[in-house]
Parts: sequence; structure tokens; C-alpha cells
Amino acid sequence: MTKPKTHKYIIYRAHWSEDKGWRTFSGSRSLTGILQEHFDSSGRPIPEVGERLTEGKKDEDGTHYSRWGDWVVDRVESYLPDLPVGQEFTEVVICWCKYSPVEPVWVPQGKSIVSVESFGGDVEAFEEWKATATDKDRYRVVEIPEGVKR
Repeated sequence: MTKPKTHKYIIYRAHWSEDKGWRTFSGSRSLTGILQEHFDSSGRPIPEVGERLTEGKKDEDGTHYSRWGDWVVDRVESYLPDLPVGQEFTEVVICWCKYSPVEPVWVPQGKSIVSVESFGGDVEAFEEWKATATDKDRYRVVEIPEGVKR
């Protein structure tokens, strides 16, 4: 039996009171508080409170970079349609975000970010890997601040 495919529409938006969250649509020049939106068919769970958005940029030489963003999810609302499964979306998720700036550390894409979460939260295994890995130049080791989920 084939498991039905899930199609989630995930919207990350700034709280109404966040001045820094307002963006302008290029065509109409109208304002929106939407920071990012994703169409997710991966089957992964919906985002959780504490997750930090990521940002990307492209350098003039064509190199792509990413970093932890300045927005953190602090409330999640999930809506299931009244329509039968198999319609456009099986779930619509709104992630309300608060502005919480971090020092921008841009990492060239292609380097995988490795943290204690990469080891299922096993701090001992993470520390052992950091001490013995010989190919660290392929990775960016990140110490995620306590209380921040990714």
C-alpha cells in the first residue's frame, strides 16, 4: 500500500508588531510580513518553536553562501483543509517569527554544517568527531546556542 503524499505550505511571517519584518512586493509595491514560504513534500515534521530561518546570497563571482538568519520561530499554527486528502495541500502551516539578530557568518554552500544535532544530540560523539575528523575542511562546525533548535 502506498502512503499518500503530503504537501505542506509553510509560511514564515513576522509578527504584526515587528517593524523589521515588512517587505515590499516588487510588482505592486504593497507591503507583506511574509519572510519566506516553502512547499514541502518531504514528509518531515512541521517546524518547531525555536527554529531559526536561514538566508542565502550569491557573491559577484557566483559563489553561493548561507547563514543562520535573524528570525526565530516563536509560534506555530497548523491548519488542515476540510477537503479530502489529495487536494493541493494537506496542511497549511504559519510560523510566526520574532526578530533576533545574530552575527552574520556566511558559509560557502557545499560545506555541510555539522553540530551536535548531526549526532542526534549525542555531545560525546560530536566531541569525538571534532577531535578525530581528518576532513574538517569539508565541514563547518557550528556550536548551536543553547535553547535554539534547527
